[in-house]
Amino acid sequence: MIILAWFYYSMIYIALSLVVTLVINRLLQKLYLAPLIINAIAAILLFGVAKMHWISEADATFAMYFTYVPVVLTSVITNGTIFIYRRIKQK
Repeated sequence: MIILAWFYYSMIYIALSLVVTLVINRLLQKLYLAPLIINAIAAILLFGVAKMHWISEADATFAMYFTYVPVVLTSVITNGTIFIYRRIKQK
């Protein structure tokens, strides 16, 4: 049940992460940089908002599972797929 909720609440974040990952890949031409940049920005935003007490600890935990994790995993999976596709295409 948690997986269904995870995808339901995170669809917008997953779609945006996919778009941003593809744009960063086009701009930088290095597959490992997009997940690192997205991870850094997402972590800074999450911990910054929690540190400034704009959200409670419970909301920060919710944001971690339903926003941060899907965004970073989408970027990593997208780049993994692109890497595998390029390897197969190369052979």
